[in-house]
Amino acid sequence: MFYYTTLNSEGRSLYDQLRGFKYYLETVERPQIELLLKDDPEYINKILPWIVLFGLQNKLAKQIEDLMQQTIQQWGAGD
Repeated sequence: MFYYTTLNSEGRSLYDQLRGFKYYLETVERPQIELLLKDDPEYINKILPWIVLFGLQNKLAKQIEDLMQQTIQQWGAGD
């Protein structure tokens, strides 16, 4: 675990941003994800690595499983 005294100002800023993004992913609800997908169809692809990194895949899988299936089908359609 990082302690704030070990981080310089740039590291602290990055750490705080990552903690904020993790909190967002922990609390985001499906309607908000759907809205963001309308604006950016690649949104799931952009957040998926972060979901896995933060260990939230089981929690979010329940909310967005069908949206992820649609994304996987789109990947296959590109072949």
